Amino acid sequence: MTKVDFSGPTDFNNIGYTNGTITWYNRTAMVRGTVIDEVDFYGSAVAYFEAYAGSTKIESTTRTADYYGALGAVRDFNFTIGDTDLVGGIDRIKITVCQEVGTFKSCSSPENYSKS
Repeated sequence: MTKVDFSGPTDFNNIGYTNGTITWYNRTAMVRGTVIDEVDFYGSAVAYFEAYAGSTKIESTTRTADYYGALGAVRDFNFTIGDTDLVGGIDRIKITVCQEVGTFKSCSSPENYSKS
């Protein structure tokens, strides 16, 4: 089991961001942290998490915070990502944060975290 802290990325407008810890297991990883929609702005901060084995995407999920919405400006998360049946398991998680208003989406550059 290996732990990796992540901080960021921040969306293009520096309004939303995420931070936390990735705990790597044999075939999966636990991702625990917070997504924040920091500014009094209509829209949501959405964190995209994509798990890969080499260049193949295995699974993806999102977590959302919304300053004005029912979700709230700060939202904690704790989930497992990957495939327990995949020989060798996942070896990389890509995180991207976007500010989304209706069909408009402004995203950060993705950050990749690899299993050591």
